[in-house]
Amino acid sequence: MEITSFYTGYRTAQGDKIYLGDKIRGKFFYKMQVQYEMETQSFVLISQNPQSPYRKYLIADLEKINGLNIVGNQLFFKEPEVGEKVKITVDNKGDDFPFGSLVEVTEVKDDWNITAKSLANGQLVQLKNGEFLEDRSGW
Repeated sequence: MEITSFYTGYRTAQGDKIYLGDKIRGKFFYKMQVQYEMETQSFVLISQNPQSPYRKYLIADLEKINGLNIVGNQLFFKEPEVGEKVKITVDNKGDDFPFGSLVEVTEVKDDWNITAKSLANGQLVQLKNGEFLEDRSGW
């Protein structure tokens, strides 16, 4: 199956395409997942936290909110390859690796030990599965 068949037709406020199964988070929002609702035949955001004020949000509203970012996808697993560029989706990797920055994969020991270097200054960082997302700019 082509990844493009999972495209919802919506984008984040930053212009990133939103795909079925995407995990989305924001500074003042609980982590949410993009799902398809059969009864309304529409894409919705389902909150993954019981403290969230709402269980379900309309994905159409997402385009207006600047603070939401795609941090992963539940439906397809990403195996990075050496030389590939990936987007960091965590904010605990230091000042040289801010959330959303692109890095190049330099070594893959296993799913839990992935070495990547900053495209800005060549510094190295260790990543794990779930701390990066495939660069979608070419989709």
